[in-house]
Parts: sequence; structure tokens; C-alpha cells
Amino acid sequence: MSACTNCVPFDADVVTDYATGDRICTECGLVLENDFTISESVATSSARDTESMHAPQRVVRRLMVEFDLSSTVCETVNAWMAHSTRSMKVVTCAMHFCEQEKFTFTSVRKLCARMRVHFDDVCSEIQAIQNHTRHTNPKEDTVDATWVSALQTKLVEVCGQIVCTREEVAQMKTECGRLIENHPDCLFHNIESIAWAIVLERGFSIEHILEKSAKSQIRMIRKKLF
Repeated sequence: MSACTNCVPFDADVVTDYATGDRICTECGLVLENDFTISESVATSSARDTESMHAPQRVVRRLMVEFDLSSTVCETVNAWMAHSTRSMKVVTCAMHFCEQEKFTFTSVRKLCARMRVHFDDVCSEIQAIQNHTRHTNPKEDTVDATWVSALQTKLVEVCGQIVCTREEVAQMKTECGRLIENHPDCLFHNIESIAWAIVLERGFSIEHILEKSAKSQIRMIRKKLF
């Protein structure tokens, strides 16, 4: 197979990983052929060693340049591929965001569109990478700690618009840490909407405060996260 049918009509280049015998698409990272053999007359032993070392890195480096990705994804993508069943392109997109301190739902969706990868696949991969990182590194994640602090601040601001006691506010603030532990995907939702969802979950009325469209979104988030 000389071209990747997954990338037609983009006519992507195909490289050979001589160490594994795989033919790899440089556009999407898909393995096109397994146990591909090549005669000794085509390349010398040293050439095989060099290309087998750099074929996957070449795919990632091209994506780094083309889409202005994090400069460290080449090393982290190669390490994570052993744990993933996704294409190299999806993993590279996901790892780009995992290497950042902060990112938004909108920025993920935009990059997915540019790289022509499925948004849901990338979100799932981001969660898998983050869960693995938490499992192997017991230290509190900086992104999570910052997010919890921001949510608690927003929650106090939101509670200023309803009638509730300090004890009730304190109880709701303690739920913020548990929320990200149980639902890592909450990082992709608007933080103010999550704060209102917590308030609504506690039984407080928001009918007189928010517009109908906002209340609809908050109820949807509440249904997903609680």
C-alpha cells in the first residue's frame, strides 16, 4: 500500500518503521501495513536504524510545525502511544493540551477542526492521559488545584446573588474538589455555569436571576455532572 486511504485526497506521505516492519502515514499516524519487508538492496543497515528511530518522531514534528503545537509533545506522544489505541494524530492533539497549564473547551474544538480529528476522541484521550498522570504522580495537579480555586471563588460570587448561610456556602465549596475527581470532563465546561449547577443541586431557586437560555445550559451541566 503506497498511500493512506484514510487521508485521501490529501495524498499524505508514507514512511517505514524498519524496527517493527510498519508502514506509517505521516498525515494521521495510521499504521497501514504490518510486517512490511524490504530487501537489503533498498537500504543499508545503518539507514534502517536511522529511519526506524525517527519515523514516528517525524510525524509528530511535522504536526508540531504545521499546527504550532507544544514543543514537548514529540517526547510525550512517543511515551504515551504504548498506552493508547488512538491514532498518532489524535494523541498528538490531546497531548498538546495536556502539556498546557490551562486550556478551554473552545480551543480544543478549534484545534480538532484544524487537524481534522474527532473532538470526542481527543477529549477522551485527554481524560485518559490526565487520569494516568494522576495515578502515577500522587502530587496534586497544578491545573486541577487552580481550577478548584477558581470555581470556589466563582461559587462565592454566585452565592452573593441568592439567600444562603455561610455554612451552606462552605458546604458547597467542599464539593468543588470532589467534582473534578469524579468528573474530569468538568474542565471543559464554563466555570460560572458549574457554580450555578452546584447551587441548583443544593435546592436553591435561580428562576428569578438567570435568563431562560442560561438556565437550560446549567440544567444540562447539572444532569451530566451530578
